Amino acid sequence: MQSVFLRPLRDLVSSAGHLFLKSSLALGLAGITGFTGATAAVVGNIDPLQIEIDASANLYPSGAPGFVDWVKDSLANTDPATLVDGVANGLSPNMTSAVGGKGHWYGVRLVDGIAGNDQNIFLTGGKENDLSTWNIGPGTVGSSKYDITQAYLANNSEKLFFGMERRGNNGTTAFDFEFNQMPPNASSPLVPVRTVGDVLFTFEMSGSGSSGSATPHYFRWNGTMFVEQLPPPPSLISSINNADIPAGPWGFVNVKGVWALGILERFTFAEASVKLSEAFPGLDLCNGAKAFVQVRTRSSATDTSDLKDTTKIFAFRFGGPDAVAALNTDCQAQVSYNSAGSKDSAGGSNLTYSWDFSAPAGVTLTGAGVTGPDASGVYHSTQPLGSLQVNHSAGIASALISVRLTVIQNNSAACTATTLASVTVPRPLHSVPAASTGCAAAFSFDGSASTGGPGFVYAWDFTPPAGVTLSGSGLSGPDAAGVYHSTAAAGSVNLGLPTGVDAASVGVKLTLSLSGCTDSSQTSVTVVRPVSSLVSLSLNCLAQFSFDSAGSTAGNGVTYSWDFIPPVGVTLGGAGITGPGADGLYHSTSASGLVDVALPVGSDAVTIMARLSTTRGACSTTAQRSVTVVRPLQVSINQKSANGSTLGVTLTGSAPTATSLQWQRLNASGVWMNISGATSASVTYSTFEADATPTVQAFNIDGEPFQGKLFQVQLRLHAERVIGGVTCAADSAPAALKKVIAVDP
Repeated sequence: MQSVFLRPLRDLVSSAGHLFLKSSLALGLAGITGFTGATAAVVGNIDPLQIEIDASANLYPSGAPGFVDWVKDSLANTDPATLVDGVANGLSPNMTSAVGGKGHWYGVRLVDGIAGNDQNIFLTGGKENDLSTWNIGPGTVGSSKYDITQAYLANNSEKLFFGMERRGNNGTTAFDFEFNQMPPNASSPLVPVRTVGDVLFTFEMSGSGSSGSATPHYFRWNGTMFVEQLPPPPSLISSINNADIPAGPWGFVNVKGVWALGILERFTFAEASVKLSEAFPGLDLCNGAKAFVQVRTRSSATDTSDLKDTTKIFAFRFGGPDAVAALNTDCQAQVSYNSAGSKDSAGGSNLTYSWDFSAPAGVTLTGAGVTGPDASGVYHSTQPLGSLQVNHSAGIASALISVRLTVIQNNSAACTATTLASVTVPRPLHSVPAASTGCAAAFSFDGSASTGGPGFVYAWDFTPPAGVTLSGSGLSGPDAAGVYHSTAAAGSVNLGLPTGVDAASVGVKLTLSLSGCTDSSQTSVTVVRPVSSLVSLSLNCLAQFSFDSAGSTAGNGVTYSWDFIPPVGVTLGGAGITGPGADGLYHSTSASGLVDVALPVGSDAVTIMARLSTTRGACSTTAQRSVTVVRPLQVSINQKSANGSTLGVTLTGSAPTATSLQWQRLNASGVWMNISGATSASVTYSTFEADATPTVQAFNIDGEPFQGKLFQVQLRLHAERVIGGVTCAADSAPAALKKVIAVDP
């Protein structure tokens, strides 16, 4: 939001030593930073009325036709109570009025600090013409007769009227009313800046018995000193209250320095008037004439007298229209314009208005009652107030809108006042939050597509689901609501996903701020757990292995790609297995499967590399491991021998790659039984009678008949192999062993 309040620009010109002020576009209050009262100049014009200067001064009207006095009414005063540069508006008990005070006044009422609360007295005297001797600060003036309590100033189109009150009436007090063409400097706001032609009125208040006076003096500044003009202006008259009189209904300050209601003692109030044409030759009331006024007291009207008390310096406008342009912007690039502070020469609003609005290239203006642009690119309005919509083209962050207000009194082009103002209108804030994910458990945020006036501030809010934590450079939180924050234009956020949670949707809100304006937008981003690959390989008892992606990322959109790399001379096969390619690799796109391995002659074991790539969208990860596949276990009995002396048989078997051997015998029940201790490649067997039931048979031995018993047993070699936690077993073909016990009949 931006507010601009500017006063009309004025030239302050002296001619032949006389003061006159006229409107101009080049200089004026708006461009003068030294004047502390940069608020509106107070208007003292009461035209067509005039203040009655009584033979014995008082504040109430006599009823004479066409005359008023300083008291306008005794009604309740509900105006806002302010005291700016000594100028009172409304009533503030014990500051600008007595408790219970009321009423309104004509013209301008000045209120000064009183007694020990006076902030502006001459601490070490000081001389009228020597500003270097001025030492102003808080303190007390000493004698109550020098204490300014209230002063009044008003004018109509013909005359200037003065009123003055002092706290005490014992002795002489010289009241000064100084009118300057230039404002004071900012570094010394209580010291006037004097130029040739400045005017000083001095009224010497004194009295004794029932007779008193307020002797007037009229001075002009010649560049080095105030020179009294003799004779004074013929119209300059003054009077003092020769008797006690009613105080204004708002109250007065008594001799003890206390605000009170009641009676002003004699010789404490004076009033005066003078024709403007005699005091300020060349004054043009129609064009906003003004002066910078200060009221002071001193011991006498001589230039060597000591200065005592002073008011602040204030801007006083004699008349003519006064242009005041008030501009305000809002958060939607709208400018409200208002001329409510503008006044005609009588302080009213009998004016017509002409607004000119200029915008830079690339910016257009629209609004009810607004016309243009004309050939010069300027827009116009004749309304006292209204609003503009400022439309920024792409790439324009802010626009300086220049404003010119001209007020016209009585529809006369010769009676106008103009002021210039400007306001910077930023583009309306438009937040555009962007959030994107990559292959990690993270997302990036970026507000660079947002638009608005220069210097806007970013505020990000990130809201994860319960159990999910966020971290990252410049990230703060979580707050009590579980929300994380960042003030960066862009950045990245890492997610901590709890076990069992593979995806999380994070709320993303961006708020832009600039000069009290905000705009918010929000979106969300879903972050999934990073892609992972886990290779599982297992063996069986055949020349093959199984592969499995279990433990890898799974779900919609996930694909698997297996590469199997065998040694030269080894071929692979199996359901879904393709290859080999030119690189000798075999492939599969299954999540799991079985690979057959054809071992070449002479190779009992081969090592095969398996590589898995898991892919989701543009994200992929790879893992690999190897497996050694051995030829299936084979067992045989390849040698038999008999020993006649022991009647035993020795068998020798073979089982390459076996990790354990066990000779077994088939018992009468058809069950193979381990032969105790027979765990080597050879076994000698001789316990036929114990293990077998004989059959009686006739035998022919060398042509001789025999009768005998035939014992028969079957032995085999059992082998086992353990590889990769898998136990494989194999048996040789049974070997039949016989033993004969025979007799010759």
